[in-house]
Amino acid sequence: MPTGLIIYFLIGFIEYVRLGPEYSLKMRADFPYHDPFFLELIIIFGFLLFGLPFLLLKFIFFCRGVIRWAIRAITLPFKVWRFRRTLDKIEKEKNSQKAAEMFFDAIRKMLEDYEK
Repeated sequence: MPTGLIIYFLIGFIEYVRLGPEYSLKMRADFPYHDPFFLELIIIFGFLLFGLPFLLLKFIFFCRGVIRWAIRAITLPFKVWRFRRTLDKIEKEKNSQKAAEMFFDAIRKMLEDYEK
């Protein structure tokens, strides 16, 4: 238990050393009439208490983005194949108004699938 607590605070301190000056400048710009000592103290406590959870959240969001990108990259050829098949059906359609509706529906479906 104490080792985990030490590692937790050590990661927070490393984050403070890495990002502290940047946040210090932002805090001083946002709160010019406050004492810089107390602003720095707030930054230190914030990094010590929330440094590891924020890093974990950052890692989770990064993994989620990579997984979404991989799913899009894997499914794109199938979506293009389905779109091409729909275009073949449109070419065979005799009614131009229905063909135009089918074309816009196919494009809409392709864009909806991509936005997911």
